[in-house]
Amino acid sequence: MIDHPLSYMRRNWLEKLSQENRGKRAEFEAVAGQGKKYIVAYGFLSEYKGIATAIRAMRYLPDDYALLIYGAVHSGNIRNFQKINPYLGTLMAEVGGDRATQERVAKLGRSISRGNGGELSPSFEKAVTQLHEMSKPLTDRVFFVEAPDDFDLARVVSAADACVLPHMEIGQSASGVASQAIDLGKRTLLSRTHTFTELADYFPGRIEFFEIGNSLQLAQGIIRLMQGDEVGPQGLAYTNMTQAKFYREAFQWR
Repeated sequence: MIDHPLSYMRRNWLEKLSQENRGKRAEFEAVAGQGKKYIVAYGFLSEYKGIATAIRAMRYLPDDYALLIYGAVHSGNIRNFQKINPYLGTLMAEVGGDRATQERVAKLGRSISRGNGGELSPSFEKAVTQLHEMSKPLTDRVFFVEAPDDFDLARVVSAADACVLPHMEIGQSASGVASQAIDLGKRTLLSRTHTFTELADYFPGRIEFFEIGNSLQLAQGIIRLMQGDEVGPQGLAYTNMTQAKFYREAFQWR
């Protein structure tokens, strides 16, 4: 059995990307602020992409980490008179923070404080602070950005500090966007799906996995990878041309 990973990359892109990396980095700074570690998630905004997991992971990361989400609602999911795509609405709620939790904690704190003469125990005060931190808005750390074309997406990936693809399992057989991050030698974190574990056969030792939906494991993986050096582009073993050649030869063999 011979196969070929899905690839959007062109061989001449590596040189172009090295020249344009600084410009895209400046765009990150304009969107999310300077001096940040820029984590990128990308693709159409569909539930199976697991973007909510990436947003939740931000709550476990230091404040100098920013998540940039490059993508848009698929044109096939745009409905007449729909005020907002339902999944996009859930992502906005994740970014906005759990206001109900904040209000309950504040009310409980006020109640106990009145009962103790205005004093809170150190342990309870710490618990209240932690709950507030885990439910506060992330609007200064998570950013929705435009859906790029193929080359601009390669620019985004090339300039990022790390790329995350927290997809669910849907029986998909390949992922061009995952291959792109690995091709460019980025710190790459992928959910443990059949698609991505099979992709690892082509890129041994180049992928960090986390379990589907485990935002804490994702955050820990990001921190661990950020402590090491980036691999960087190693040359392109797979491109759109090698992909076309493979399928042309496979068709002729039949």
